[in-house]
Amino acid sequence: MKDKAQTKYLWGPEIIADSNVIISRMERPVMFDGTAQSLHGLVFGGVRGHYYVGLEEAMRQNLIHRIDARTEVVSIKRMLAGRVDVTSVPVSTLNYFMNSMPISGQIFVSPKLLFSYSRHLMLTKGMVEEHEQLKKQVLALAGNKNWQAILKKYGL
Repeated sequence: MKDKAQTKYLWGPEIIADSNVIISRMERPVMFDGTAQSLHGLVFGGVRGHYYVGLEEAMRQNLIHRIDARTEVVSIKRMLAGRVDVTSVPVSTLNYFMNSMPISGQIFVSPKLLFSYSRHLMLTKGMVEEHEQLKKQVLALAGNKNWQAILKKYGL
């Protein structure tokens, strides 16, 4: 969001902790070791506009060939069809797709994370009252059994 200092927006509390993983086809698993070098020579299925921490320089140098799609679903489908070797998706998204698409057993998830981050709701600076209400609502989620069940369902 280009707001590391959290000064551009009014940030709500963390909703979930998430991370991106490298995935590949089960019949051709790729073991990501935490470095771009482990993906050199491969075709990476990216999502247009997404920035992949730790991989961008290798992509600029064409050590990792990047082919962008407009969505993560398209990127995953390209990977499963063998048109790209690997892609990266958030764990939350992958868990959702594993529950909603017939892809279970077809995807290898490299155990080393690409990067981790937290997800927040943000408001524009002028929405101070709404921000206070948002903070209360998000903090109340910690004690909400339904919310905890959703987090558990998606491995979060």
